[in-house]
Amino acid sequence: MDKARIEEIEMAMREEHRRDEEALDRLKRFLPSNGTNSGNSKRLFEYIPKNDRLDPINVGHHDSLEDIDEALNVVTLRGKIGQTMASDPTKGWTGKKMLKALEEAKFAFAARKPINSVAIAMNYWVKRGFAHVTKRGSGRIPNVIKWLPDKPFPRSESDESEDTI
Repeated sequence: MDKARIEEIEMAMREEHRRDEEALDRLKRFLPSNGTNSGNSKRLFEYIPKNDRLDPINVGHHDSLEDIDEALNVVTLRGKIGQTMASDPTKGWTGKKMLKALEEAKFAFAARKPINSVAIAMNYWVKRGFAHVTKRGSGRIPNVIKWLPDKPFPRSESDESEDTI
């Protein structure tokens, strides 16, 4: 190898190194700084103390089948909204009313603006045929959604319809 070829390889390596450093700088903008998750969300997950966690091995200490059923269910936003609407099918729910009920039940939201997630989850049940819009809203007036009285709350994924949203 002659000196010109070595210099050419060196220049190519320096250019590649420069591009790698630029890519690394772009990546660093998305990494946490000062212990926060770069300000994109305040808190993605809430810490649950060990004594409050469900121990699936020791489910036998519950008194009734309803307690066991409740203990085994994983509570998601969509599931909690479905349970809340199914508990009283005569009541009409708007997004704000549901949000207030979930906050009173101390549901842990991951989103900064959970009202949007609540509205989407409520529409999930409408699209699946478990709830219906009793009063269509427009503009700033929200839809009023009620659970269908003849539809029990599904206990598992297989109880829901086959479609995906």
